[in-house]
Amino acid sequence: MALPMTEEEKFTFDCAGFIVRPAILAATPVPEWLMLVALAVIALYLPLYLTLAMTSLLRIGRLAAVERLSAMQAGAFVAASVLEWLLAAAVLWGALWVLAAPPPLAAVLAAFVLAATLGMLSFLPGGFGVFDATLAGLLVA
Repeated sequence: MALPMTEEEKFTFDCAGFIVRPAILAATPVPEWLMLVALAVIALYLPLYLTLAMTSLLRIGRLAAVERLSAMQAGAFVAASVLEWLLAAAVLWGALWVLAAPPPLAAVLAAFVLAATLGMLSFLPGGFGVFDATLAGLLVA
């Protein structure tokens, strides 16, 4: 018979298991496999970007003239990107809060990440339409 966990123990357990089975999945109506694919794409995007931007890999033909990024430049770009994602998700959550329909922050973050990932994978400029439709569908559900 398992003893009930305190809120602190639940938080610690959720944080420790974030890589294996994200607790944020429980807050969305998205199939678990789709959310795990989205998390994998996001997890692989950064190392791939840094590899291609900081090395001479794939610098052939006209791309040979493109300068490589320094570690400081790459770090600044990554920090700016993370800050932009967090601020955009915060604006979305704030807009929903102002409309008196605030879903849980975890649900908003999960929906935002999935919508942004699908928007990137669509190869449309800015994820036009894909991001919006995904986000609207997830937040309504």
